[in-house]
Amino acid sequence: MKGWWLAIVLALVAFGAVAVWWRADDGRRTGSVSAPSAAREVVAPRDQGQTTGWTSWRPWESTPDLAGPRAPRALDARTPEADVEAAVRATFAAYNEHRQQGFLDGWTDRGFAQWFGVPKASVGPVVILASDLGPFAYRVGDFANTRVGGLDAMTEVELDEGQVRQRRRLALVKTDERWQIDDSENLPTPFARGASVVDVTAKWYRFQFDSRRITPGPVAFRVRNADRNQHQLLLMKQNADAGEERLVGAVGPIEPGGSATLTIADLKPGQYVMVCNLLDPAKLPYAYGMRAEFTVY
Repeated sequence: MKGWWLAIVLALVAFGAVAVWWRADDGRRTGSVSAPSAAREVVAPRDQGQTTGWTSWRPWESTPDLAGPRAPRALDARTPEADVEAAVRATFAAYNEHRQQGFLDGWTDRGFAQWFGVPKASVGPVVILASDLGPFAYRVGDFANTRVGGLDAMTEVELDEGQVRQRRRLALVKTDERWQIDDSENLPTPFARGASVVDVTAKWYRFQFDSRRITPGPVAFRVRNADRNQHQLLLMKQNADAGEERLVGAVGPIEPGGSATLTIADLKPGQYVMVCNLLDPAKLPYAYGMRAEFTVY
């Protein structure tokens, strides 16, 4: 009798073991994991190269992402092109803020001499690189076509130099982890919206133009050289009280048959004069009358 009871107990134990095995195996086959198995996987995931054993639970690393794949981490907004443009802005900001060394550091010797006509090494303890207006300010506008290749870069920038609006193509080189202006080229400057366009002809040592078209605000002087000699246009503002004339902007020398445009960002009311001051084989051109005065109301 006892033998029968022992057989029945052993059979029940064996049946229970088979049932447990079947449930676990079915979970592996169907992909559903029992709670104990899930707990073990969370604590010690086997397919992430971790060693076996109990470790602290890190839900951001181990639990499945039920919301789907995470968005990619935002990349650094700084690019080589952005660094080049920031270097140009910083160079002219240093000039406006009278930080001489910061301004000089933005140029190579070659680029500085080309732009200002004097060697960089000759600049004294005070920056005096402005026109007769005194230390004007630069305004850096929009950039376009910025390209970087290794230690060289190229960009185009809108730049107001005092009242003169221009567009420049700048070549930069990287030296000692700093971008420096190494070369520059004037580009055609588009007329500002609402600008007065004044056609000026340089001929026979005279400036021919209609002064009635010159109004306050943005003005573009389109200068054509119809003479056999080179000419320039210096735009000066007269100060009757001080008995002086100060340079507002200039364009030239312009070759015979050539043309150029002087764009003024904001011409103020007052007395002005156009002058060509290039040397002539005999004497200064303005001595022949290449000087024209006009009033902006």
